Amino acid sequence: MDGSCGEALEHLDDCLEAIEEQLLSIKMQKETLEKPEGDEAFLKNELSLFLNVSSILPDLAEPKFSGTYVDKQKGVKTFKFSSKTMSQFEIGQAAWELMK
Repeated sequence: MDGSCGEALEHLDDCLEAIEEQLLSIKMQKETLEKPEGDEAFLKNELSLFLNVSSILPDLAEPKFSGTYVDKQKGVKTFKFSSKTMSQFEIGQAAWELMK
């Protein structure tokens, strides 16, 4: 085998290696793009469970823990708790008081 064939084979090996790296990168990107759909479905289920158990519909647009509490007997109450002025424990206690 002369030098030009060896160089051509070496070049083809380099190209093949680059293509394999690109394929791996594309597979990883595909997994990343597909994952949010699974995460989104999981989060929707979690939110639905939270709503069914607590009767609290959180306002996800608010940076504070806020939303609406719906009770068939007590009616509808809106709330807003700030983590800047309340500890997580205090927010939890206030949410429980809201549901009493």
